Amino acid sequence: MRKFDADFYLLKAAMADLVERCGGQKRAADIVGLAQSTISYVCQRDNPAMLSISAKLMLERECGVPVVTKVEAELQGHRVER
Repeated sequence: MRKFDADFYLLKAAMADLVERCGGQKRAADIVGLAQSTISYVCQRDNPAMLSISAKLMLERECGVPVVTKVEAELQGHRVER
């Protein structure tokens, strides 16, 4: 597996985890103002859809954990601490 593929799947898993921490796809869609189908695409492992920066931040603020931001920082060689 190429590094790009591994990074992609790590981000997709983090986004799916973030959506679940916020109460599932319907609640996450309501929080960010997107269609539930869009959030569903974000959670599908092989779909290229990703959360926008603003949607990611709204969901992380809602659940109180920087789930995706932490993975993004680690992929760049940094670490997020609380």
